[in-house]
Amino acid sequence: ALAADLGHAFQLYDDLLDVEESSTTLGKDCHQDQGKSTMVALLGREAVRQRLNRHLDDVEVAVVRLLGADSQLLVLLYLTFAKR
Repeated sequence: ALAADLGHAFQLYDDLLDVEESSTTLGKDCHQDQGKSTMVALLGREAVRQRLNRHLDDVEVAVVRLLGADSQLLVLLYLTFAKR
């Protein structure tokens, strides 16, 4: 369940970044998903952000249960998904 939630969170975050950020900011091509059936295109940014936060909350709970609240994995997650 942890891996599935993390995978979903990553994809949702990537979809959001593609429409909200610039290539200069991210260091990769953006706006590549225009015209594609992404979650952002289907549900809108706010609904995707809400889903992303639910997945990240579930990941956080699982990591704390498995590794404790002082886990370095939590620090990595916070840094990776800082703009959620």
